[in-house]
This record gives sequence, C-alpha cells and structure tokens, in this order.
Amino acid sequence: MLQLIYKKKLLLVCSLVLFCAAISLDQIQVSANEPMYKIDNITWHTFEAPPLIILKGPKKNKGIVDGLRNLLQQSITDVKHDEITLPYKRFLLYARNKRNICTPYLFKNPEREKYLFYSKPALIFPEVEVILHKDTYAKLGSPASLSIEDLFKEHKFHLVTNNIRSYNPEIDDIIRTYEMKKQVSRHSSSTSLVFRFVVTKRADFMIDFPNRLLYWAQELNLDPDTFLTVPIKEAHENSISYIACPKTQWGATVIDKVNEALNTQVPTKNYLDILKRWAPETLKPRIEILHKTLIRKNKEAL
Repeated sequence: MLQLIYKKKLLLVCSLVLFCAAISLDQIQVSANEPMYKIDNITWHTFEAPPLIILKGPKKNKGIVDGLRNLLQQSITDVKHDEITLPYKRFLLYARNKRNICTPYLFKNPEREKYLFYSKPALIFPEVEVILHKDTYAKLGSPASLSIEDLFKEHKFHLVTNNIRSYNPEIDDIIRTYEMKKQVSRHSSSTSLVFRFVVTKRADFMIDFPNRLLYWAQELNLDPDTFLTVPIKEAHENSISYIACPKTQWGATVIDKVNEALNTQVPTKNYLDILKRWAPETLKPRIEILHKTLIRKNKEAL
C-alpha cells in the first residue's frame, strides 16, 4: 500500500514538473511581432563600407545606410541610440551570443535566420553586377549579361570578394563550389581595397552594386570608363536588405519599433532620396521604380 501511494505521489510530482516546464517554455517564446518588455537603448552596429556607410572624411555620414540609420534614430524617439564600429564577423558573433546589438544593413540567408530577427524590407538596390576591366569584357565578346558559372568554369576567372559577403542563394552556391577550386579570394579589407585587386588585375572580376563602381573610381582617381558593370544571369531583379537583431526579447522589441518606423518612412520622398545617394543619373529612374517595389513589399510584409 505504501509503495502504491509513493508511486502515485511520484507520478503527481513528475506531472507538475512537466506542467511548469511547459509554462516556462511558453513564457520564453520570443516573437519579432510581440515585444515583451520595455527597452531603454538601441546599440547600432556600424562599419566602413562606402558608399553605404562612410565613417570618415568630408563625406562622413553621407552613405545610403547612414541615411537609413539616422532616419530610424530620428523616428524611434523613446530610447537612447548608441553606435559601435565592428567588423561584420564580430557583429554576427555577438548576435549568436545574444548581445544587445542590431545592424541596419544585412541580407538574409538560412544560417543567419537561425539566430537573427529581421525587419520588414529596409533598403532596395539594383541587383549586383559583375565589375571588370573593359578589355576583359571585350575578350569575352561584350555580351549583354554574364554567367558567374561560365566565368569560373569556361574562362577559369578569379573572383575577389569580402570575407562574409553574401549575394543570393544561387550565386553564393556557385561561389562556394569554385572557392574550393581556389578561384575565389576573400579578404577582410574594405571594398576599396577589394576593388584595387580588379584595378591591378590581381583578380579578374568582383561582384557589387553598380553605384559602387562610380564611387570608388572617383575616390581612387580612376577613369570610370576603364571599367564596366555587367548584369549577371544568376542574379535576381533586385537586392533587399534588412535591419537585423538577435533572437531575444530585446531584439524582438527593437524590430517591432523599427517596423513601425519603416511603415511611416519608406513611402516618403526623403526615403527615396536616401536610396538615390551616390547613384549615377542613368540609374536614378530605375531606383524610383525599385522604391515603389519596396513600398509594396513593406505593405505585404507581416
């Protein structure tokens, strides 16, 4: 009899433990749409990446992402805003470790989505293109577009890029394949130094946004007509970046505030002006179309 009573008590205790654990797990579920507590500050990750982010010189704070970050800081007025300069790898490490820091500029990929909350679409760009010497392009037959796969496989070209640069899943998969074949060089250097590899022909091509070519040619006192940007067959129609924060209650709260600010700011002319920064005149009509796409995607986003 005592043994039976003991077993019943033990079963009851185990049931209570499981019930409490279920409640605890339910309570710590974090949703980017349902902030769970008040925050006092937002720490923004920043890094040198002209013409997106400009940290020094006469053009300081005049980058595209600078404009977005400043607009968000002006819109989210109930918290204090801080900035910290870090390499991207360090930011991603901090985010994995759930430190309270957000970046105003990041592209989605499956690995990052495991530990980051993303905002609604924040910035939209014309899709990345191949940047290469004009004479190299002529040797390829001056095609209207280029296949990254063919540049690697048929022409044995060498790509130079940044350490953690991600483009889109298809391009990223191609690059990973040929990186193992020693046809890709990655550097922690700024984009300007990566561009120098193409300038000096230590690499055959790089992949970046069209407006960056004009900016870096000006900065390095080069003739921009010496180089070309060529559409990529494996590219999508545009590139969208997001604000990203760690998957924590703090991060969920920040993303909620950011999304409210984006709802208000994205449709404005001020926002369009930010998107047009550093774009050549020939690219601006395309950016105006992309701005309308960004407005639509924000309305569609949850």
